[in-house]
Amino acid sequence: MTPFKRNLSKLLFIALVLALGTIISGVIYYFKMDSNEDTLNTLLFRELKQIEGTLHRSFDKVKVTSQYILADDNDQQQCDVNQDVLKTAIEKLSVSDDLAAIRVEEKVRVSSPPSSSYVLSFEPFDQANFVSYKACKAPNAMSAYFKLHLSGKVSDSLGQRVARFQTVALVDESGKVLSVVNHASQLSDETELLIKRITHLHPPAESAADEAASPNMVIEGTNFIDTQVSDIDFRVYVHPILETALTVAGQELYLVGVIEKSAINQQKLKLSPTLLMWLILGLLFLIAITPLIKLRYISTTHAIARGDKSQIMLGMTIAMGLVTIGLIQELFFNYFEEVKAQQLHLMHREISHDFVEEVSTVLNIVEQATDEKCKRHRPASGESGVYDNQICQGTLTAESHPSPGALAHKRIVETVAVIDATGTVSTDYPVLYSSEHLVFEQTINLAKRNYVKAGLAGQFWQLSHSEDGRMSQFFIQRVFNIEDGRKNAMLSIPFAAGRFDDEPAPYSVEAYSQFRLAQTFSSYQKKGFQKPLQQSANAEPKLIIAGTRLGSLVDRVMPNNFGFAVIDEDGNVLFHSDDSLSLIENFFTETNRNPELLVASEHNQLLSPTLIELDYKGSPHTVLIGPMKANGSGAAAVNSVPWRLAVFFNPEALQTNNMILVFLAVLLFMLVVIPAFIVLRYGILQRFWQEVGYFDTAHVTRYKTYALILFATGLGIQYQTGVILPFTSRMVMWAGCCALIGVFLANRFRVNAAHYSLWKRPMTGFVLITALLFMIDVINQSGVQRELLAVNQLFAVAGLVIIAAAVEAFRIWGRQPIAEQRPRNNRSAEQRRYTSGYVWYLSGLFYLAAVVPSSLVAFTAHDYLLQRQASFEASHIRQSMLTHQFGYEDYLSFLNARPCAPSDTSFPCGMAAGYRLPELTSSFYPDVIQTSSIADCDLLCNKWVMINRSPDHAPARPDSFFNQMFSITPSQTEFVSHLTFAAKQDLTGASEAMHGNDLGYRADLLMLAAVREGSGPLIALIMFLGLPFGIYWAVRQVLVQRLMGEHLQDQYRVQPDCAELTGATGCFPDIAGGVARPTGQSYLILNATRLQAEKALNQQTDNLFQNRVFRLPECLRGSDGGDYLLAEIEQAVNSVSPRQLVVAISAVEQVSGDDALRQQALGFLYALHNQAGVTLVMVAETAPLYRLLNPGAYDNEASEKTLSSDEKSGWSKLFSEMTKRYAWSPVQKQRLSNPFDVNLLITSECQAWPEIHHLATALDQQTWCFKEMAGDNINEAQRGDYWVPEQVIEFMLEHAGALYRRKWEECTRQEKLILWTLANGASINPANAVIIERLVRRGYLFRDKGWHIVNESFRQFILTAENEAVIGHWLDNANSGAWSVLRIPVFVLLLVLLVIFVYSSGSSLNTLLSLATAALGLIPLLLKNLSLLKGGVTTDIE
Repeated sequence: MTPFKRNLSKLLFIALVLALGTIISGVIYYFKMDSNEDTLNTLLFRELKQIEGTLHRSFDKVKVTSQYILADDNDQQQCDVNQDVLKTAIEKLSVSDDLAAIRVEEKVRVSSPPSSSYVLSFEPFDQANFVSYKACKAPNAMSAYFKLHLSGKVSDSLGQRVARFQTVALVDESGKVLSVVNHASQLSDETELLIKRITHLHPPAESAADEAASPNMVIEGTNFIDTQVSDIDFRVYVHPILETALTVAGQELYLVGVIEKSAINQQKLKLSPTLLMWLILGLLFLIAITPLIKLRYISTTHAIARGDKSQIMLGMTIAMGLVTIGLIQELFFNYFEEVKAQQLHLMHREISHDFVEEVSTVLNIVEQATDEKCKRHRPASGESGVYDNQICQGTLTAESHPSPGALAHKRIVETVAVIDATGTVSTDYPVLYSSEHLVFEQTINLAKRNYVKAGLAGQFWQLSHSEDGRMSQFFIQRVFNIEDGRKNAMLSIPFAAGRFDDEPAPYSVEAYSQFRLAQTFSSYQKKGFQKPLQQSANAEPKLIIAGTRLGSLVDRVMPNNFGFAVIDEDGNVLFHSDDSLSLIENFFTETNRNPELLVASEHNQLLSPTLIELDYKGSPHTVLIGPMKANGSGAAAVNSVPWRLAVFFNPEALQTNNMILVFLAVLLFMLVVIPAFIVLRYGILQRFWQEVGYFDTAHVTRYKTYALILFATGLGIQYQTGVILPFTSRMVMWAGCCALIGVFLANRFRVNAAHYSLWKRPMTGFVLITALLFMIDVINQSGVQRELLAVNQLFAVAGLVIIAAAVEAFRIWGRQPIAEQRPRNNRSAEQRRYTSGYVWYLSGLFYLAAVVPSSLVAFTAHDYLLQRQASFEASHIRQSMLTHQFGYEDYLSFLNARPCAPSDTSFPCGMAAGYRLPELTSSFYPDVIQTSSIADCDLLCNKWVMINRSPDHAPARPDSFFNQMFSITPSQTEFVSHLTFAAKQDLTGASEAMHGNDLGYRADLLMLAAVREGSGPLIALIMFLGLPFGIYWAVRQVLVQRLMGEHLQDQYRVQPDCAELTGATGCFPDIAGGVARPTGQSYLILNATRLQAEKALNQQTDNLFQNRVFRLPECLRGSDGGDYLLAEIEQAVNSVSPRQLVVAISAVEQVSGDDALRQQALGFLYALHNQAGVTLVMVAETAPLYRLLNPGAYDNEASEKTLSSDEKSGWSKLFSEMTKRYAWSPVQKQRLSNPFDVNLLITSECQAWPEIHHLATALDQQTWCFKEMAGDNINEAQRGDYWVPEQVIEFMLEHAGALYRRKWEECTRQEKLILWTLANGASINPANAVIIERLVRRGYLFRDKGWHIVNESFRQFILTAENEAVIGHWLDNANSGAWSVLRIPVFVLLLVLLVIFVYSSGSSLNTLLSLATAALGLIPLLLKNLSLLKGGVTTDIE
């Protein structure tokens, strides 16, 4: 199998693997899209179901309140209602947002009986009418009915749960819209939809082709329909309302949700930010290594052009930078995930502890409840109520357990009452209220409430008090209050009093075993009431109930993107961090009944909290679920509360932050590296890179010390990040060190660029880059500041020590003169031309050029975003704290029945309190990572979260370079908008509050913590060991061997370097004198011309046949086919016997194209070879056997000329029996150190082949003529006075043109193509080792830091040696290697990844484009600010 076919088979296998991988990935992605769409449809239908539930609860509250108003016993016989009760009830209803517009429309007496005691209707538009009736007596004693008509806005309730829909409407069965609400956050680019009517609520049935056929079954109900409005595609979701309380008899209502189809497609294609981040990194990495893949699979005849070399070097640099950025982000992100998991455990413990403590406090309040300090509530009507209502105010409160996560206030029990066996609030005992505004005047039957059912059934929970170990029994249910619709927690407690004796103590009750409710009934003594001695079983007190707010859950402040849910065994959410979801949501349903979650919930009381990864509300979340049990010291020994506490974290914001970190780091890295590469690649002398890049035997022992200096410099730069903070300053430090390294290498490799213009000198490029970055740093005037720690200074000093140690190592081992270095000795072991030290040296260059700047960019970007994240977190905590605090103040105002004045210290206004911000913030983070002072931080310090720092320490300020960039970033996403706003605030100097001392993150300490926790040590090991070794492997395989070919050994025929060529005669092998030759010996003399051989042979022997060298085609001319010449040779042999007759033949290769002549030549040469007494000498400038066997290789067009196997065998046998000698061998030339020096140029030009060696003398003769005409004395040193380099080249072309043409025609088609590409500036493909060997041996190429054409004049000849059409045809055939096929799947894969990214990125693409726009926008901004260096000012006109 030929190499091409072998590579092609490998290619086909790779293509097959890529195709299968793409197909499998495509199928998986297709099903993922279907799954995403199904999930989104489920969430949207679920949202409509929740909206229905909200409507039901809102309208049911109005219904219950209406019945409560009309059920006033005192007004039962009157056709009227208690105005005070009505006013209070309406005020309580209007407190909630869903009934904010509730009002009284009508209250009137009607005579005709209603069809129902309660009617709900929806007329006119967006108005819900609640009409209730009660029977009463008119003044004339006739039967009548009192009508109470309340109304409210449907949209108030309809819009409470709208989250994903753009528009939601309530419609009837005819499609008439009864109410509609638009969600503002989903209409950023669209106008509101004003819907009047919706037709075809159900998809039409498909009509049968045959009327006689059975009709298709149509299911009417939940469905969605795709439609179009004004050329915009929408999807309409229809949900039938099944709650009978929301429908009138016979009326069908539907909820219709409308969402734009593009939003569904975007969500369907949506991928997580982490996956998108790796996708874009993979896409960029694949783009970067595409030139490397091309290099691996291009054909052997395909030269490596300058552009290819640039792409390879830049691609390797960017690929290494991308890997570095990926590792750094993985280090930080993994550690952040671990910290978030620790925070989940911490908050789960805190919430459980606070809940248990609050329940214990509430139970103590109930046990201590008494009416001694209470006052009896007097109804406004002055009539006695159903119950003896006592207003106890502060006596139903108790000191709260200090909790940083909840409001620092006392616990309030709103109501305490006794329940009899029927489930009714007993009228035999007083009802205690903490506020007069909570008094309920009507008879209350709570038999249907679960907490009453459970209490009557004795299904109590147990809790032991931590302070004294006593046991309490209770049951808790969170409900909507009957009287005002508020969410409240109701406790039921067993009534443990014994029955009264026949002669009880006067007006007293026996002491309870668990509850001290004895003094509660002292009000009976005041009224003169006496407890009846005999009670019915149903009137016997069974339970004590108490209502409370459970502020440990309701007022809980959570960090950003954290939340919690308290759920029961069925998954119903009882408490939620977003309290609007409480008693509405089912946690199991919202998590798609995750099996792991269900199993963890089933074993709630047996196991510790379990960490689970699941989807909650369609988004990935990390959930910690476990029992609500306090752990640690002081925890209750017995706690049988069956509730589950799920604390969850949404990582999307963290992933988005991480994605922006990667995008930002990649953009800035390429913004720094690509311009620097362009300057150093195209702006300076490339000889510098040849000298320092290619292997040099003179530096064999120095390469290891060079590598040590490079890696030490890279580490030293990275270790300075703790003391050099601004991004631009770090870049200046890196560029300055690179410039110093450049000076060092130029000195060590003796790169002399003094004869070039200043702009082409290597140091100019390094200084230019450093100066440009320095100017940016000066213009930037970064305000970044941070307290320096001892650990920062330690690392900075360690970095300098590492650099100093490397320099000292070089001083000791790497500075001996070249002449003193011993050459490498050949050993009986595997050896390479290059050394491992050389590969490490090149790896160090890439490490310094790619890994160091990418790590600096990544560290700085992470530092900036970390500071922003801390400020956003602090802002969220303050905002959430104020929200909960205002909510609590509203609650106190509700208890007070009017807003609380700031100076009011009475109950309940006097209970107003606030959060303790430092303690609150501190409660969110583990103690091991937080501190208020970092002055004493040592090397093992993990405390990177700074809370409530000392005011004398200036707050850390973000880097102004990033502020500049984000200030001009288009705000197309929410997160980027926050960054843009914060950056603009910083630049205007009006953001002192944003960088306060409440909360701060230290990126340097976080990095130290990250490398020691979790997967950090492994990632750090990969970065510090795996990455350098990976670079070493890539450099050796791709750069050293595949690109530069340093693994190819030098040709043994190449003579050592010398100033002049060895004379042709002296080099011609001696075949006649000295030792007697065996009879029939034949010779093949290569690299010799016919004239050179003829002269040499005549000097060596006088037995040369006819004293000439015959041309083989002339010998075969004529009809005899050379028989006549053979006869003459036979006669001549007899005349010189016993000496050998020397017969010399040349031009053997010229018979290769003619089949008949070639076969005659084979017979003729065999005859001479076998002729006794004849020494056959064949003279050729190139190997004749190859040309004879491959005649088609020398045609301009591809030829199918082949030889029979017999003929091939004959030629091979002939040449194998001959002794090969070389008449001339090339010299190990060196490149011109100064191409403008005419003397050096002439010497280099004439060292090509022996045939042109005399041209140096001819040029001197021409110079002598110039001298005579000028009248000057001429010598070699004065050649430059009469010649310029271009004239010397022209002289060589004129005098050696024929020789160049002969040399050109002696090359195969592949050799010609390689020479042509080299002449055009390309590099030879090292995979062409055989062709390289032939060209070097014949003097076409020489090796000196790469392969080069023998001289400049021959290079210029090659450029015009063939027609452009011929060259184009050759290039087309040269590109037919494996890469020509492989590039198709590679670019298809790139296109597929790009399409997936574009279509799946959503807002992430906007983020990337925004950052790219901002990064490029910095260029004109910096140019504009450049005037600051000139002392100028800008004007409005400018």
